[in-house]
Amino acid sequence: QPTIDAILMILQGPARRTHRKQIVELCLTLPVRLQNLLPYLSKLMKPILIALKGQDELVNMGLRTLEFWVDSLNPEFLEQEMASIEVELMETL
Repeated sequence: QPTIDAILMILQGPARRTHRKQIVELCLTLPVRLQNLLPYLSKLMKPILIALKGQDELVNMGLRTLEFWVDSLNPEFLEQEMASIEVELMETL
């Protein structure tokens, strides 16, 4: 999924400040089947954190995405993917 990589690179680049909300929204709403998203899940943890620290609409989007992952994925797999952000995620929630 080169599109995901490109969007994530933009999020880390210099344009991130001016378009951060829109970039995070794109990351969380890309029309991709979950099975195709699995290799990128650990990379999408940063946009989830940004969304959860954002404002109303963005927080709701982040929570819905996180809830979908929790409902759809094996807990052991998801825990492993979330290991790098676990502390920050718990503090944010």
